[in-house]
Amino acid sequence: MLFSCQKEYDDYNKLEKRDDFYYLGKSKEPYTGTCAAYHENGQMSIIADFVDGKRHGDGAAWYSNGQQEYEGTYEDGTRHGKFTGWYENGQVAVIKHYKHDTLDGDWKFWYENGMVKEFGHYKNNERVGKWFWYYENSNPWIEVAFVNGKENGDWKMWHQNEKLKESGNYNMGNKTGTWIQFEANGDTLKVENFD
Repeated sequence: MLFSCQKEYDDYNKLEKRDDFYYLGKSKEPYTGTCAAYHENGQMSIIADFVDGKRHGDGAAWYSNGQQEYEGTYEDGTRHGKFTGWYENGQVAVIKHYKHDTLDGDWKFWYENGMVKEFGHYKNNERVGKWFWYYENSNPWIEVAFVNGKENGDWKMWHQNEKLKESGNYNMGNKTGTWIQFEANGDTLKVENFD
């Protein structure tokens, strides 16, 4: 992500938000330009572009150790496009996609140790399609499909030892049919019917 080569930026901490627009200090004109803020150690903490008082263009933030915290693009005051976040140790934490502040596209989240925690897809801020969650050791935890943000279809959950913990079926967010819970050793713990 590239930013202007100017050496000094306006002070991000002097921005004031009034009626959904940003102004630099007591200015009467909505702010246009690039501003930044810094950690006490001098490391840049945030840089942001504004046009006519709204975030527009690239934006990024850093931890005090210099590791990037996030980067993304804004359009007319809304998050738009790919956003990436990192843990302070440098490991990618999340990659998500927006269309004007609405989650829309692939979503992937990692544990701090680098193992995938969850992934799936959003459409208009709702989960759609197959979603997967994992334990920190990468063993499967939950698998379920979504339609319009509601669980729909087979549901499976596993113990950390990869033995099935629970299985059942959803119909648009409601449990249906036979649901079975299992002990970590595979023995049946409970059977419920939701018909």
